[in-house]
Amino acid sequence: MDFAASFLGSRSRRAVLLAAILVAGLAAGAYAYYVSMPSPITVGPNVSITSPPLQLSIGLDKTEYVTTDNLTLYFSLRNISNKTVTVTKTFASTLGIEPLVPAFTLTTGTEGVSTPGGPNDARGFQFGFNWFDSNGTVVQHQPNLILKMIYDILLEPNGCLNQTLYISITDFYGISGQPPQTGAFQIQGSLPGVMVDGVGPITLETPGIAFTIN
Repeated sequence: MDFAASFLGSRSRRAVLLAAILVAGLAAGAYAYYVSMPSPITVGPNVSITSPPLQLSIGLDKTEYVTTDNLTLYFSLRNISNKTVTVTKTFASTLGIEPLVPAFTLTTGTEGVSTPGGPNDARGFQFGFNWFDSNGTVVQHQPNLILKMIYDILLEPNGCLNQTLYISITDFYGISGQPPQTGAFQIQGSLPGVMVDGVGPITLETPGIAFTIN
């Protein structure tokens, strides 16, 4: 008791104790903020393109597949700025999707994302992709998957829209009307024709990720 009173009685010691408490509080707050952030793409290879205030990313679960596998694509759109950003689709299209629907399974997750005045979720706001063979020939160009309406997506600072797309290689038909042959390919993420805070339309496309089908 005497030791505590003596320790706390010193102005310099009280300042040291207060500083230690403050540092601990800041560290706890930083950790809480970090763990609350949307999880980045961490499975397999991934690439991103940054066009402030947005960052578009695409990833694969692996780089080698067989024809009976699912090709798993991970997409994310993140607001990297410190203010809320409004992203608006500028066109609606179901081009080429109808015969491909059985090949696709899609899941959506959001953090810090809202859709005021539109659907109560973000599933209508879907990412596109470009799939090329080793000669650079387009296997499939899918600018939008099942987009049927135009509405705003609001992303808060560090808000992130994540989607996972499972493509059945066996059931998937490319532009040629045939399933992809075995070989080497590249795939890139695409977000075409969007308005950002009323400016645009702009198109975001990531670098390609190489993969093979055996």
